[in-house]
Amino acid sequence: MTTTTAATTRQPALQPQLSAIARFGTAVTVAALLASAWVLAESASHQAVRSAAAAFSGESQQAGAAPVLRAAAAQAHIQRGRTGA
Repeated sequence: MTTTTAATTRQPALQPQLSAIARFGTAVTVAALLASAWVLAESASHQAVRSAAAAFSGESQQAGAAPVLRAAAAQAHIQRGRTGA
């Protein structure tokens, strides 16, 4: 082996750029963010299934119409009270 070959193949020991604690903390943070995204997506998926099931069964139309009808009846009652009819 010549001196030029030995000089080019020898590499200094690499030093870590971040400490082990910083790498562990970063890994935990990323894992927590992924877990929270997973839970939020699961919750949204379950809500979508419940909404679709209610829409297909007709519950959403009945449940949505009742408050509107009650509000219209209350408004008509208020109007009749003001006009004295």
